[in-house]
Amino acid sequence: MRNKRGQGAVRMKDADTIISLSPAEFNKIPLFKSLNYEELEDLLFKCVLLRIESESIVIAPGQPNQRLYILVRGEMSIHLNDVNREPVATLQRGDVFGELSVIDAQPASAFVVARTNCRLLGIDKDNWWAIFKRKPEIAINLMTILARRLRATNEQLRGPLEADLLESPRFEMVI
Repeated sequence: MRNKRGQGAVRMKDADTIISLSPAEFNKIPLFKSLNYEELEDLLFKCVLLRIESESIVIAPGQPNQRLYILVRGEMSIHLNDVNREPVATLQRGDVFGELSVIDAQPASAFVVARTNCRLLGIDKDNWWAIFKRKPEIAINLMTILARRLRATNEQLRGPLEADLLESPRFEMVI
């Protein structure tokens, strides 16, 4: 789809809103980094656009999840055991979530809660695997996202874990 100036723009319509993604905006989404905008345009048309109200739980631990989500607008928080406790992470525009369940077909491991009114792009698992096969470069982007998250988690745990290890008897890790 082309806009009046001849530049590409994907438009997705829900009940009363049209979301447009220009090629520049598309490339700001870490999952789509370095991918050809036009080659993925048909994927975006197969996605669902969800309007989520503030404080809504999108994913809950133990529940099945069949979609990878991209946060188009708003802010989400991730909670491990209790939505009333401090979040372990905050998601912003362009962040993805739900990918673990899509990858390993296991139930969700955390709560994902809307902190504000949000717009999400939902990619169902079959559509995800189709694009993955067509554009394997997306795997590099997803691995980079997951590696950053793991490093951030390591940093969060480093202080408390080191303190616990210093106070407890020595242990051996068996791999």
